Amino acid sequence: MCQNPEEMNGYFCESCAEEDVDRRIHGYCYKPTYNFLQTKTDTADHKLYFGFELEIEVSDSISDACDVVDRFSYLYMKSDSTINHGFEIVSHPGTLNYWQQEKEAIGGLLKRLENLDCEAESQGLHVHISKGLMQEGHRIRFQSFFDANKELMAEIARRENCGYSKHKDLSRCNWKNAANNPDRYQAVNWQNLKTVEIRMFQGTLNLNEFMASIEFCHAAYQFTKNQVSLATIANGNSWKPFYAFIQHHNRYPELGKYLVARGLTEDWQCA
Repeated sequence: MCQNPEEMNGYFCESCAEEDVDRRIHGYCYKPTYNFLQTKTDTADHKLYFGFELEIEVSDSISDACDVVDRFSYLYMKSDSTINHGFEIVSHPGTLNYWQQEKEAIGGLLKRLENLDCEAESQGLHVHISKGLMQEGHRIRFQSFFDANKELMAEIARRENCGYSKHKDLSRCNWKNAANNPDRYQAVNWQNLKTVEIRMFQGTLNLNEFMASIEFCHAAYQFTKNQVSLATIANGNSWKPFYAFIQHHNRYPELGKYLVARGLTEDWQCA
């Protein structure tokens, strides 16, 4: 598939005309004018925006799968060289409240894709978070929380570290430089202009797994903002207070169910 950034209008160029490519699938470099999605009840404190990229493989008709996604005004489709026969579903940015409000609709989308014999488990789910309001200390704590708990992150993400979402070995670097890394293929990628990208999740068409991934990223952002010190993270003692944090708030219902189902409670120990 063509991924030339010069492609006309962000779509595949004419050299791809004979391939099995639906013209609704944009090229890899395509970026729309984003709509920032929120609910009527969102306050200024809640206007932290999230977007997602869900990579799917399509067993049969790409056009039929595109028909399903095309019904949603806040979703669009892009090509990706890591996908053999399919595309990635990309969202416009929305608040946590907005994605929770859309849970039933998203569940319907995932179910319809599953009914078309699409699958996502061999691919990835990436979550983008606005980083403009993150101060340096917050960025360091956020990055370090993921890397200091990499065994836990593998359980939460449903897959081991891979070449596309690596964790740092923080025993070999200065903790205060944890968020300075030019390699975008990290579990936490800072190389995008306006967002920090969490790349570690296995793709899924399961609604609870999908929503729990969104809620986990939000909870990690809020927890590392002002609820935990770098020393606590560096000493390997951050999971228990994090679990207490999500139990204390009622904003993360799917994440709470997900962690219990996977045995990732406050007493979790690395095997």
